[in-house]
Amino acid sequence: MLARLLCLFLIATAAFAGDFATDWTPGTTQKLTYQMTFLVPVEQKNEMTQEITKIGGEVPTFIIKQNVNVPTQGISISSNEKYLASGLRVISSENLFRLPEAAKAQLGTDTIFIGAEVVNDSLNITSSAPMIKGGKVPLSSNLTTATGVLLTSRAFEPKVGAVHKFNIVSFMSLSGQPFSAYEQVDSVVADTTMTVAAGTFKCFKIRSSVTNRIGYTYYAKEKHRVPILVEVIDPTSSKITARVELLKVE
Repeated sequence: MLARLLCLFLIATAAFAGDFATDWTPGTTQKLTYQMTFLVPVEQKNEMTQEITKIGGEVPTFIIKQNVNVPTQGISISSNEKYLASGLRVISSENLFRLPEAAKAQLGTDTIFIGAEVVNDSLNITSSAPMIKGGKVPLSSNLTTATGVLLTSRAFEPKVGAVHKFNIVSFMSLSGQPFSAYEQVDSVVADTTMTVAAGTFKCFKIRSSVTNRIGYTYYAKEKHRVPILVEVIDPTSSKITARVELLKVE
């Protein structure tokens, strides 16, 4: 299940801050509630919330607090990340996994903490569990995380034909493999109107490509370009395998 969560978070976009960060008033918080639906092998619904706050001061930053609940698996993931407002570069990431009691038999614990912090020219990663390896990921100007991607993506230039390549590191998967960055290529493919549970929005549509996965993300042209829908596509069958739909924005 955690590996499948990784797929969803990789399908989103990131780019330069532009007027996005400038137009966000310091001290204000936006809360987003999403429903994550896996359609294969069987339909399963989970919930994700994000609270994004811009902090003013000498060095303005964004704070992202995210919670993912997988009730059928007894799993919850809480993340707390910090980004520079200028350029939306990641500063730090804290991720707490609460696993079902049965996980103790395999992992020796039902709680795992993964942290990451920028030190000089790398993102240094630590883990509370011996089977989850820490390490370093080279720091690039376009590096984001699986949690932060739905923030940094909102700075993408909303112009049909625009293309951007960037790197993402995900802490949403407990694979046991060393953490590394993945390249993603995004392109703005259309202006459209989309209706989701949260309402009807004029938006721009972005196509994302990550290794063997394809996805489409729709961003509203209002509310600081809030992402309203993510669809993950099986490139072999062209069928939608998962959706992340906005339920409410506050």
